Amino acid sequence: PSEQALRNITSVVIMLMIWFYVILVGMSPSVVRSALMLTVYGLSRMLFRKTDTISVLAITAFVTLMLSPQSLFDVGFQMSYLAVFGIGVYMPRLMRLVYREDVNWSEDAPIFTMKNALMWVYSSLTLSFSAQLMVMPLVAYYFHSLPCYGLLSSLVVSVTAMLIVGISLFFLMALYLMPMIVCESVAYILNAVTHFQNVFLERITALPFATITDIDINVWQLVIVYVLIFCVSRILFILQRFSYPSSH
Repeated sequence: PSEQALRNITSVVIMLMIWFYVILVGMSPSVVRSALMLTVYGLSRMLFRKTDTISVLAITAFVTLMLSPQSLFDVGFQMSYLAVFGIGVYMPRLMRLVYREDVNWSEDAPIFTMKNALMWVYSSLTLSFSAQLMVMPLVAYYFHSLPCYGLLSSLVVSVTAMLIVGISLFFLMALYLMPMIVCESVAYILNAVTHFQNVFLERITALPFATITDIDINVWQLVIVYVLIFCVSRILFILQRFSYPSSH
């Protein structure tokens, strides 16, 4: 088979595995949203069409609301879609601030490795910041509080969360394909990673000034906050366009 045919087969297999996982975990709104986005991405690749995060997000939201219109008023729905929207809008522009095609990095191994490590830290921070920028006003509105160490915790949670998902999938396959001793070993590792993440988050929340509480805003103040965010963002995007003309 051709390279494109193999790519299509791989995409179909991955999409089937994703929806199998979605069914196993109970089809929660956030998981379904992620699965729909990945499915749209996969179908777009198979159809030779270019896509971007915002377009995929819009299609996913449209399909979700067609199937379940009441989801629009669900807090989890609002937060998950706003978080992905923030990542799609702000993260690429923040990454352009440090990643320039016209900058030549040394190919020396230690310097190259350090550069990759720093880029991973920066990309993790920009990912978290982009999502939190859109979600925090909503958190303040619904829960009347704001976390202060979200960027710090995201550096660790982004790694442990990927490990937990990957190990969980491997554990499910091991239950049917491997001896019990292997399953027990994988379960032990999964439990250790999950325990580490929980303890880390507990320590973060126990730090001084970890949370700003007693925030009271109404829906009109929430709208004003988002309008200010978009206006300031637009001004900064225009300034960036003049500062980095080669990246547009």
